[in-house]
Amino acid sequence: FEWCKEGIAPEIDNLQQVPIEYIPQWLEKHQKGDPFYVAKVSDLNTEDPGENALKEILAPQGIKSLLTIPILNNKELIGFVGFDSVENYHNYSEKEVKLLSLFGAMLTNIRNRQKLNNRLITEVEKFQNIIANMNLGLLEVDLNDEIIFANQSFCKM
Repeated sequence: FEWCKEGIAPEIDNLQQVPIEYIPQWLEKHQKGDPFYVAKVSDLNTEDPGENALKEILAPQGIKSLLTIPILNNKELIGFVGFDSVENYHNYSEKEVKLLSLFGAMLTNIRNRQKLNNRLITEVEKFQNIIANMNLGLLEVDLNDEIIFANQSFCKM
C-alpha cells in the first residue's frame, strides 16, 4: 500500500520488481530487526555499488530521505513499512522511529489475527458439516437446560 500527500504521485508500481540484490544493506538491517535510514539520498556514495543501486532506485522518485521499519513475526522478516520524504529532507527522531516501529508491530498483530480468524472460520465450517451430516443425534443445552442446538438426526429421533 502507499499513501501520499495530495500532489505527490504514488510510486508503488515502480517498486514491485526491484531485485533484492539492489538493497543488501537494507535487507541486512531488517533481518536484524533494525530500521534502515537514509538521511539524504543525494549523499549516497555512487562509488559504492550497494549505495549506488539504492540511489538509482530512490533518486528518480524524488525521495530525499527514507526510513523503513522491519515487520517481524517471531523474529522472521515478513516485510517492511517505509516512510519517505519527497519535499524536504527529514531527520527522524528516536521518538518517531519508536512510534513507526509500533505501527509495524501493529500490522503484524493484525495480520496474525486475520490468519487465526480465517483458521477458526475454516474449523467451525468443518465441524458444522460433520455435525450436520452425522447419523447420531446431537443435542446441546446450556447450564439452565435450555436447548441451544439440535441436529437433524436428533429431531428425527
